[in-house]
This record gives sequence, C-alpha cells and structure tokens, in this order.
Amino acid sequence: MKRLILLPLLCLPLWAAPSDDRWSLEDHENIQKSFKVAAGDNVSKLSVDQMNGYIHVTGGAGTEIRVKVDRHTRAESKGAMDDAKREVQFDMTQTGNEVKLYEDGPFRHNDHGRDHNTYQVTFDCDIEVPVGATLDLHTLNSAIEVRKSSGDFTKRLAAADRRKP
Repeated sequence: MKRLILLPLLCLPLWAAPSDDRWSLEDHENIQKSFKVAAGDNVSKLSVDQMNGYIHVTGGAGTEIRVKVDRHTRAESKGAMDDAKREVQFDMTQTGNEVKLYEDGPFRHNDHGRDHNTYQVTFDCDIEVPVGATLDLHTLNSAIEVRKSSGDFTKRLAAADRRKP
C-alpha cells in the first residue's frame, strides 16, 4: 500500500515541471578573471549588476577578487544565437580597488524595435573576495548569496532599480 501512495507522489514533480521546448540551441561558456585589490575592511569594492543568473560571493583571505562566470545561452535559431552572442555582454572592469561586473544588452537601452525573445542569456557568478570587501550586488531574476564576508553589503533584487530615465 505504501508503495502505491509514494509512486504517484514521486512522479508529481515531473508532471508539474514546465517544459520549455522553444530553445533549440544551447551554448555554455566559462569565463574566469582575477583582479588584484587591497585587503582590509571596506578597502576594496565589488559591484555586480546583472539581469539573469545567480550571484554567489564568498569572503576569503588574500588580495584578489576571483570571478567565475558561467554564461548559458539558449536560442530559437542559429541567427538568434549569433544575435545573443553579439548583443549581450558581461563587462568586467577595475578602477583602483573597485571591480565592476555588468551585464549589458539591448534590454538596458529600451530597444523595443526588435524582438529579443528569440534568445535567453544567463550569467551565473561565483565570486571570491577579500573578507572585508564592500559588496553592491544587483540581480533581477535570480538569487544572491553571500558567505564569510564582513564588509558593508547592499543587495537589490527589484526591477525598479534598473530602469533608465
């Protein structure tokens, strides 16, 4: 009797899971970059501003910000995949002790003249920072997780923070 009850319950997630068959092509790219910064409380700063993908930050010893990004691109066609690779970029820059990570694409520039729903790009970020680094983290469609950090910390998940005038 227990087996009959458990079997349908185990299958329920499979029936409830939405299927997204519109993406016929997928591409993965792993990006890694390190930045030398000063250690100490609130001396170095990490700013991340992205639309899709998680941000996981871990504080550690050292004087580097180490960034690992998994770019996952899905598209309806080869042309849409080419558009996604050309149009959506993940910029990583450093000015002094501040490192900025920024997802840029047509969605940032109110480009409504073209249909951008033919592709989807996600940037999942795993970042290691000096334990006392200041963090300013923004994502729209995913989660932010911070561990072992003692620096000042700001996180935003709302779309209202992203609108350009």
